[in-house]
Amino acid sequence: ENIASIPTTIDTAGEFRYQNNLFFKKDVALFVSQSGETADTIGALSAVKEFKIPSVAIVNMPHSSIARASDVSVLSCAGAELGVASTKAFSAQVMNMLSLSLLAAKIKGVKDDQVKAVRKEVQGLPTAIDFVFKQWPKIASIAQTYKNMHGFYFLGRGILLPIAYEGALKLKEISYIHAEGYPLAEMKHGPIALIDKQFAAIVLLKKGELLKKGLAAVEEIRARGGKVIAVSDEEKIIDNVDELILLPDIDEMIAPILFVLPLQILAYEVALAKGLNPDRPRNLAKSVTVE
Repeated sequence: ENIASIPTTIDTAGEFRYQNNLFFKKDVALFVSQSGETADTIGALSAVKEFKIPSVAIVNMPHSSIARASDVSVLSCAGAELGVASTKAFSAQVMNMLSLSLLAAKIKGVKDDQVKAVRKEVQGLPTAIDFVFKQWPKIASIAQTYKNMHGFYFLGRGILLPIAYEGALKLKEISYIHAEGYPLAEMKHGPIALIDKQFAAIVLLKKGELLKKGLAAVEEIRARGGKVIAVSDEEKIIDNVDELILLPDIDEMIAPILFVLPLQILAYEVALAKGLNPDRPRNLAKSVTVE
């Protein structure tokens, strides 16, 4: 929507197939799966095909069921991912969706200046990612400090809200600590009741018009004894938080690719600090092939 001005609806595959979905003449359905064998996603794809809606799949396995059943398949090209918790495949999927959005905008001839700016920033991603990796020792230290917290909130707004959900999922999957992704603006409507000295909030803060509002929420958390770990491209907020993981300043449209990295590293390091195997979390399988 932001890049190509195409109306978009997001749904979970497990719910989609049992809903009364309304389709329009020029709709296209996009399916995202690492393995290409996820039962819920295959079921949703089958439901779409009954309505003769064109389907596009973003998958990491070229010969998977979803890749073969879709009208068009786009390979994530993340390579083999042996760990159960998805990391590089997630980042590759985000990159692929961004690329599709930029291509759609180019074909439609909309927002040419924005598209050119984003494409230029994408070329600088390797340098930005290297900047994050150099902070790995600091993130490991934060993991050691907070490994025994009773719970975590992962808070974000706008384009970074899905990244907050992903960060919470990773921490739950491999460290077995309760973590919840939540909209930063909604935190005060109930969830703030859980905040105490044994509860930490990881807050994703991007430079821009929403930064001031985000810092107001940070003050609310700290006033109740909660610890705040900020992931941000704004160095000036260092005195407003307990910990700051600093990121380089990049365009908002590619910020998710960068902001997710320290969250993945943090989950990995918390698992190690607790003596757990981050590659083989309990009760989980790489591909969920049953409903």
